[in-house]
Amino acid sequence: MAGLIPCPLTLFVMTFAMIHQVVVTGILFAVSMMIGVGVTLSAVALLSVAFREQLARLLRTRPRLLAVTSKTIEAAAGARWLSMKSSSKSASHKRGAARTGAADAERLSGCWSIEVP
Repeated sequence: MAGLIPCPLTLFVMTFAMIHQVVVTGILFAVSMMIGVGVTLSAVALLSVAFREQLARLLRTRPRLLAVTSKTIEAAAGARWLSMKSSSKSASHKRGAARTGAADAERLSGCWSIEVP
């Protein structure tokens, strides 16, 4: 099913190429992109088949390796996510540091209207 859904970038480039009347260039881009994706996926498939036995043997001889590796990757991803969240909060805090609480309330008062019956 995934092959039936066109790539958004290819749609954009083809639309751009049609608008600027360079359809052949758009088609060449789409074909080159298709070849690149095909070569990349084929290489990954061939490498996974070629190294399947070595990986299976490694996991059989070192059963804790998979658990330790996956926990390490999860911890690194979590630390990276937290660092991105904290840096975005500090950046937004620095941008709003000049505002006071009253100024924030005044600025937001036009955004929300609560009607009490």
